[in-house]
Amino acid sequence: MDGAQWIEREWQSADPRRRWRTVLECLSHWRDRARQRRQLATLDDRLLADIGITRCDVMRECDKHFWED
Repeated sequence: MDGAQWIEREWQSADPRRRWRTVLECLSHWRDRARQRRQLATLDDRLLADIGITRCDVMRECDKHFWED
């Protein structure tokens, strides 16, 4: 499911009084996820080893779209 489909589904299912709040929370979450992935991509191999992930794991994570978990 892409981001637009997710927002549409949430918009339709949310209480009308909370619709905008739900959308804004979603956009904020996506922005945070994109920022975290950019930061992860900047870590060197020594730091990645310290947190227990490989460069391959980083590449796999960074290849995801911002709306994907």
